[in-house]
Amino acid sequence: MITISARQTAAKRAERSDSKRFTGTLLLTGGESELGGVLGRLLHDQGLSVSVQRDSTKHREDGVRTFPMPLLDPEFGDRISELRPDVILHCHGDAQGANGARTSYESYCVTMDRIAALCEVARKAAPEACVVLLSSDTATRGVGPYARFARLAEELLRECGAAFDLKTTVMRAGELFGAGLRSHVVYEILFRLHAAGESTAELPYAEDEELELTQVQDFAATATSLLGEALSESIRIEGKRIQAGVLTEMLARLTECRKPYRFVAHAVGGARTAHLSPVTYPCLQQTELTEAVKRFAEWWLGKK
Repeated sequence: MITISARQTAAKRAERSDSKRFTGTLLLTGGESELGGVLGRLLHDQGLSVSVQRDSTKHREDGVRTFPMPLLDPEFGDRISELRPDVILHCHGDAQGANGARTSYESYCVTMDRIAALCEVARKAAPEACVVLLSSDTATRGVGPYARFARLAEELLRECGAAFDLKTTVMRAGELFGAGLRSHVVYEILFRLHAAGESTAELPYAEDEELELTQVQDFAATATSLLGEALSESIRIEGKRIQAGVLTEMLARLTECRKPYRFVAHAVGGARTAHLSPVTYPCLQQTELTEAVKRFAEWWLGKK
């Protein structure tokens, strides 16, 4: 696996070559998920030719070209043939599974069915496209059923790629956070700090545990550069590391939380995410981590 840093100095940004920027046609599938919706809008705002597939028929006023059609719809292949994408980026997060609307078994079936269906459609309708699965470090370091689903999804993509002679890539990241996203550690800490009915907030981390955060805007900018190159089988985008205690103190101060809190877990093996030697790559960090956390806290307070 190649690790790519999501950090870059201003001098390096100035040296970045526009020749690496992705200029092809991108199809983002899984747009009904929280991350899929946010990422589709960010990629569109960066000027990419992106279309977003989503299961829901609800209209969204964000200017992004979308088509509401389930991946398992028999006509989905015809739509891909018309679009002729160069890259298919799949966000396989199961929103209903994450919020408890589905059982773990149902979420497993949905996740695997979508990967298999996507590869089958790509084989028939877009055999030249590169199928990219957006995954997370949960697949390598996580525990529980959803972590196993993430690993199985990666394995299924690779096996389908080998069987169907498709170009496939797994693109991993740590904790993606930003306005509009709730399934990450920053949101969880804020939620626990301000949860009603609890005299003391209990945080499921060790105080000195290293957490790795990547702003979703930076991830989108990095992906824009990566998709313009020949991709390896597996890529990891590295974020910024911060200790759980430092992050919690920052969030408590920013949101004026006076509730006491304590850490109730011990770090095992160092960082929560896989620690790999980074390979330098020209990508964008638009905002420093402390400022990005402040902006997210302000967004959270506005949505609270």
